[in-house]
Amino acid sequence: MLPTHNRFTLHLSGFPKGTNELKLRGHFSEIDPSIRILDIEIREQKTHTLALLYFISREDVMKAMKKVNYTLMNGCELQLTQYHPAEIRNRTRESIFIKNLPHNMRSKELYALASEFGEIMSCKVNYNSAGICKGSGQVEFKSKESADKALMKWNGEIICGNKISVSPFAVCRLKQTDMQGTLFIKGIPKYYTNEDLKKLLSNNTNIKIATVAKNNKDDKDNKGFGYITFNDNESMMEAKKELEGKVIEGNELYVEKAVPKEEQKELRRERRYQKHKDCNLYVGSLPEHYNDEMLKKIFEQFGKVISARVMLEPKQDWSTGKVESKSKGYGFVCFSNPEEAQNALRAFDEGHTVEGSNLIVSMAEKKEERKIKHNIRTPTCMPSMPYAPMVFYIVTIETYL
Repeated sequence: MLPTHNRFTLHLSGFPKGTNELKLRGHFSEIDPSIRILDIEIREQKTHTLALLYFISREDVMKAMKKVNYTLMNGCELQLTQYHPAEIRNRTRESIFIKNLPHNMRSKELYALASEFGEIMSCKVNYNSAGICKGSGQVEFKSKESADKALMKWNGEIICGNKISVSPFAVCRLKQTDMQGTLFIKGIPKYYTNEDLKKLLSNNTNIKIATVAKNNKDDKDNKGFGYITFNDNESMMEAKKELEGKVIEGNELYVEKAVPKEEQKELRRERRYQKHKDCNLYVGSLPEHYNDEMLKKIFEQFGKVISARVMLEPKQDWSTGKVESKSKGYGFVCFSNPEEAQNALRAFDEGHTVEGSNLIVSMAEKKEERKIKHNIRTPTCMPSMPYAPMVFYIVTIETYL
């Protein structure tokens, strides 16, 4: 194991789940074969995976930062930053939050714009599932002076026709130990204050604290959700029953016991899957030019379509650096009831074609269930060595009778 204070070290995040050392080396080699990586250390965190990359020289570090930073790997944007030990990183971190960015903004472009204020430790634009900027991003500077300079000079500036707003970055995040007896409430009006959140309950005497989530404590509007912590779990469960199904200004509240962010996402995915699992179809072999509306139109003849979505991934043109959203060749169609989904399934089983081609239509399955059902196994390979000129693969061939 190499020392983590190695001066030729970069921190890597944003790569796809399941990526191993071999795939990372292959990505760097594809972009610039002259970049020499001494070793790669992949670290699994609770909510994400990151890696430490050890290079042979400063020249290799600079090449990686210039050529590989913010490139796409299987649709995911890689982010390279200079590695600093935790004690230094926590002492020097100063971040800003930028709103109203243009929808064509990329992390690389934001990095270039923010560099005039000082040395940057990390810079990230927030994207949606199609790889399009959601209008916001964060920049972490090495010094407080740089962050203050950006706040003073950048707030209200016009970037690509958009007047941006800049504020200190603040995260509304409860620690797991603070989540006992806490409710997560989503769907509240943006103008609600902490007191308004309390008043949602007829009996609010057992409330310990109520907090609406904001990007910055000085913002007038909240983020549409908040937390209420009670003195005991019994009061929390009574409040949950009272708030469930409650409608405020046309919006039905989503109320759930507060859990860590990643666990909350998983619970929502599971709830959606269980609700629509008998109505949801997988559609494969879609033509590249198909979009959501075209997919919906195909299946409307079989019943009421609640949603139709073609899965997209951002693709980068290496010659121009431009990123465009391209179809993955498959999508999902959800009907209002199981009978309609079965009608569509039978029609395609009997040879129904679209534009002369046969689409692959089946009931949608979770990835884990599909792997078990079809006995899909991930091939294994020998880990690459720091200076190994060759990589050996172990391929297992199994015959099923």
